[in-house]
Amino acid sequence: LPSADTPGCDARVAGPWAVDAFLASAGLAAGAGNVVAGNAAGGTIGSLVQPVVASATHFIGTPYVWGGVTHRGIDCSGLTMSSYLEADISIPRASQQQSTPGEPVHRDHLRAGDLVFFGGGPSDVTHVGLVISPGVMVDAPYTGADVREDTFPTTIGAAFGSDVVVGFTRPGAAPGA
Repeated sequence: LPSADTPGCDARVAGPWAVDAFLASAGLAAGAGNVVAGNAAGGTIGSLVQPVVASATHFIGTPYVWGGVTHRGIDCSGLTMSSYLEADISIPRASQQQSTPGEPVHRDHLRAGDLVFFGGGPSDVTHVGLVISPGVMVDAPYTGADVREDTFPTTIGAAFGSDVVVGFTRPGAAPGA
């Protein structure tokens, strides 16, 4: 079956400095083993940001293959799931199911490693990307394209190709934790 993951957004390569700068803006030094700690309730999120972002960026150039989860071919939710496995965090396989666990994140509090969701609405999520810097994600966009850095709007309901931005979450964090 063909994928519904067809946002059609123009790519923007932000360069490797963007990840380091974004991690620094979140109070983290670049390098393996950095832990994003703290949330609005003062709890520990516990997601290892650097391995997640590094894994996602290592897939850049990999062909989009619906249902794929390897460097031979990968789809959007396979990319995010595989990237989080690098930090020993298990998230569901499909983009719709990835949109509900974890902590919802307001656009003003997006950090590297957060997920951004697109589709027709909260019950119709068709695409997911992994945030690497403000307004920039790594995603596997559609058949015929390779994994790449893409810009995305940070306003819920904003157009993204034929879809809209549905929301943002932080995997590894319990809602309200």
